[in-house]
Amino acid sequence: MVPLILGQDPRQIRALYRKMESALRGHGNAKTALDMALWDLCAKSAGRSLCDLWGGRVSYSVPVFAVVPIGTRKETVQRYAHYRAMGYSRFQLKLAAGTIEDDIATIREVMALSLPNERVWFDPNRAWSVAEAII
Repeated sequence: MVPLILGQDPRQIRALYRKMESALRGHGNAKTALDMALWDLCAKSAGRSLCDLWGGRVSYSVPVFAVVPIGTRKETVQRYAHYRAMGYSRFQLKLAAGTIEDDIATIREVMALSLPNERVWFDPNRAWSVAEAII
């Protein structure tokens, strides 16, 4: 990617993104850092904050989520509580440390602890079939 964009005008974000896409189709996550850097450089070249370049601030908070790695139910609940204590209110909990029954028990325990303002996503890391996920 670097040879494609190094030395190019960073304000030409769409054209540079097309070059990146032609060299590496898909893999949006891999291109995210470059995309953010291009937007930052574009704003700096205009002498503005990125927020102002995109139309101005509309909020003073941004909900971000914490990823709770795969672990036992006890570890997952402890990490969930740890991130909550750090101020997070959005969580993605990785599952599949044991059986599906273990995962379901973890989900039930975490949901019983979750607060109304919190959002929790569960990710079994492709360990479940679609039929199992529906149950």
